[in-house]
Amino acid sequence: MADSFFTPTDDQHTWQPTRATVGPWAPTMQHGGPPSALVVREAERLGAAAAEGPVDALRVSLDFFGPVTTDPVHVSGEVVRAGRSVTLVDVRLEQDGRTALRGSVWLVRRDTEGATPVVPGPESGLPGPEDLAPFEVGHFPYIEHFDWRVILGSTTQPGPAQVWARPLVPLVPGEEPTGLQRAVLIGDSGSGVSAELDWSDWSFVNVSLDVQLLRPMGADWLLLDARTRLAGTGTGLTLTTLHDRAGVVGHVGQNLVVGRRG
Repeated sequence: MADSFFTPTDDQHTWQPTRATVGPWAPTMQHGGPPSALVVREAERLGAAAAEGPVDALRVSLDFFGPVTTDPVHVSGEVVRAGRSVTLVDVRLEQDGRTALRGSVWLVRRDTEGATPVVPGPESGLPGPEDLAPFEVGHFPYIEHFDWRVILGSTTQPGPAQVWARPLVPLVPGEEPTGLQRAVLIGDSGSGVSAELDWSDWSFVNVSLDVQLLRPMGADWLLLDARTRLAGTGTGLTLTTLHDRAGVVGHVGQNLVVGRRG
């Protein structure tokens, strides 16, 4: 097992992917979650420096321009808007001079005085991760670097899924991933755990990843309540509700391109 998803290089903006980033499609292709989380990390770093006071990264929109390979990745960004209430940061992840992934992250001012009201959602009534046995959901390196606990669904049968997950290694050495980093790191698996097609015969790669959080997330487990729909036109859509121990914390959307493998 790798010690982290990425390791630093001599250039502070360039990172070397480890074995932990490898997804299901090819040994030289990353799963979408790790590079997406690295984009969020850079946006949070730039946004926190530009914002007026404490902020939380609560929304990210990511577009995949092409496969993200296991070659070194370079991340760079710019603050598009820095205000009293919100800050917007755009980030690009590049490989060999091409843009592989682009993301926009909104950081929202944190109310440190507790002056805004809370409207709680309904109790989920779902079992917690400690109530479930560890479960093997796949056989590729990215999957092996998480602890998975399944409430509903199966990797061998199509259909919706409810799955708790937590990463076993950090995104980068010596750092605890933030809530939005973990939301994309894990949330990009929604289309996988709720797959409606056989992995050996079909490819269903997402070209986008959109995550919206209600609030900062709890620090350990995250539940994916995921459902995939296919249109019969070579496209699909996965919608995932995110839960932490306190309840519903956000949503994930993935647009899929569907086709036969080989």
